[in-house]
Amino acid sequence: MVRKRKINLLICLLFCFALQAQTKITIEADFDPENKMISVNQSILFTNTSNKTLSEIYLLDWNHAYSDNESLLAVRFAEEFNNKFHFAKDKEKGITTINQISGNNEALNFERLANNLDIIKLQLNTTLNSGETIELKLDYTLKIPSSKFNRLGVNSKNEFQLKDWFIIPAMLQDDWVYFSNKDLDDQYVDFFDIQLIASYPKDYTLHTGYSNVFVQTQKTDSQKAVLKDQKSLDRKLYLVKENDFYEVETDKFTLVTNISDEGLSKVAKSLIVDRIAFFLDDHLGDYPKKRVFITEEEYKKNPIYGLNQLPNFIRPFPDGFQYELKILKTITSEYIDNSILLNERADYWIKDAIQVRLLMEYIEEFYPELNLLGSFSKIWGIKSFHAAQLKFNDQYSFLFLNMARQQIDQPLTSPKDSLIKYNNNIANKYKAGMGIQYLEDYLEGDIVKNGIKEYFTNSTLKQTRSKEFLELIQSKTEKDISWFYSDYVDSRQNIDYKIVSVEKQSDSLLVTIKNKTNSKVPVALYSIKNDSIIGKQWVEGLLDTKTIKVAHTDQEILVLNKEQIIADVNQGNNTKKLKGLKLFNKPIQVRLFQDIEDPNYSQVFFLPEFGFNIYDGFSPGIRFYNKTFLKRPLEYKIKPMYGLKSKEVIGSASIKYTLNNKFKNNYAIQFGFSGSTFHYEENLSYRRFSPFINFISRDQKNLRSNKKELFNIRYISVQREQSPTIITDDAEPDYG
Repeated sequence: MVRKRKINLLICLLFCFALQAQTKITIEADFDPENKMISVNQSILFTNTSNKTLSEIYLLDWNHAYSDNESLLAVRFAEEFNNKFHFAKDKEKGITTINQISGNNEALNFERLANNLDIIKLQLNTTLNSGETIELKLDYTLKIPSSKFNRLGVNSKNEFQLKDWFIIPAMLQDDWVYFSNKDLDDQYVDFFDIQLIASYPKDYTLHTGYSNVFVQTQKTDSQKAVLKDQKSLDRKLYLVKENDFYEVETDKFTLVTNISDEGLSKVAKSLIVDRIAFFLDDHLGDYPKKRVFITEEEYKKNPIYGLNQLPNFIRPFPDGFQYELKILKTITSEYIDNSILLNERADYWIKDAIQVRLLMEYIEEFYPELNLLGSFSKIWGIKSFHAAQLKFNDQYSFLFLNMARQQIDQPLTSPKDSLIKYNNNIANKYKAGMGIQYLEDYLEGDIVKNGIKEYFTNSTLKQTRSKEFLELIQSKTEKDISWFYSDYVDSRQNIDYKIVSVEKQSDSLLVTIKNKTNSKVPVALYSIKNDSIIGKQWVEGLLDTKTIKVAHTDQEILVLNKEQIIADVNQGNNTKKLKGLKLFNKPIQVRLFQDIEDPNYSQVFFLPEFGFNIYDGFSPGIRFYNKTFLKRPLEYKIKPMYGLKSKEVIGSASIKYTLNNKFKNNYAIQFGFSGSTFHYEENLSYRRFSPFINFISRDQKNLRSNKKELFNIRYISVQREQSPTIITDDAEPDYG
């Protein structure tokens, strides 16, 4: 029995040692909400884990990024037309005042990097060899910025909403890896052990996600709390006066949050959070911490787009659904962020891929029939629209294609600070999640699903890279998936496949498919009968044109990418009818009002229009057009009208075709014409005709640049009817 106890004690000690991080931080922080200040005495026990001798240490002081209009953070705000920071008063900005830094009780010289104001270069008095440890002591004061810039900082109630607030060593690998705060929530630091001793006013409440429950001591007007955590990545801290946080216990963890619960009962919230906890445990494995700490501000910085646009009083989804999705997305993000360590500035896509794919799987599992518009999809006048027929998960492809059609999508390997805001917040996340779904469909079975859990389990509380995930998946299959990285993750090449022709043989079909871009990803070909899928096969190695043999099973239609697993930029050429009238591969659909593009139809929209001029009078008409919510290469608009005064048909028409080449600075060439006919005098009409060509350019190496160039050539021709009775000064009434 004694021997068994000794063995258990040894195992426990080894486990605790394994949990310990190389960097140990002790902070004594005195919070002064009234003055928006925090006085900090900090100790950092730093170990040189590299193979080189260090003569300097780099520290991240991201609070100081709010101190100057020339900081990289301020430049970022300006690039995104956020002028709140540039016009803010000095008292609303943040700054870090460092009183002293010492190493092993000796004062150290330090400086801020010229182009990175929030990076501190610390000069050591004695070099630090590999494996050696130094104790750094810092005495500094933080002036916290207003939360109006990005929801973090001090709010109007003088409450602290903090993340990345204290000074911390940069990441040390073969060399130092550091970068400035650009409001991307991607600070890159190693795991650390922390003890935080916080002093703050008695009428405030402190919240963090640290695992150990803190101990409080109270005085007349203040209180003190001690918080501890091991092998942590969490730097969040909230100090609130109006405590709207609540806890939800599950068998897996304790959720601490202030996300609005929409008036749900305690039991309903518990059931929702418990379901999410078991879902994540099933798909990712154990969460390594006791508490999950998520906030409303975090969710609002990274919401579920679409849901966040709805006013609070609009509830088109089942009771509690919006709360459930908000909790799911924010917990999933926290689950991943506090478990695995990635350099998110350079290698972020796998986190986004796992998070978005889990959101999609959650809907597939618990809300498989949910439409994108919720209960709105059943309302007369709305339910006939294609938008009302889309499933909730169809939004991911649609919102990514919005950027791909505009030629401003970016590879998933792009540095995070080079991304357009829309790509950073939406398009790249959705492309990453769709990519995981794409791999699942291509490899079939549970290879990818099980691979995500294994990758996550193997990487928990460790540094990792996204390529390790792909290497793991490749080890589970004989299929080559090298294309997924080269032609999907690391590419912004459009995907566009087309069925060129179908030739019938006795028992098979010879189908010729063309790859209209340089993307080498596989595509699925579906056989359809009575609107049901009766066959599916993958087409691989399609570099230009390829003819494949398909079993003849009495199918009526062949369709590429029927389930829209991949984001094909032109779905209009994916269909080939085998029976019936073949003049049109797809039936023509005429519909009132603009709609989302439906790849199963050739859509024509119409809208009543009215006009007026002196000579034609009141002129009712109809506008026919094909423009959807996504850009199309060919767009037309025809607007016939009838002048009630002139009693003649008048109106206008235009057509425009766009040739895209996203890899050249001259990325788009548009050409077409417009024309119109109206009256300019009593019983005298004119006809205007104008062909044009536009050359549109921008810097393809910097898509964040707001500069574009347009070179436009057009010719205007006007032909006027000449009155036989009225003599004008014009010898020739027509001009161009």
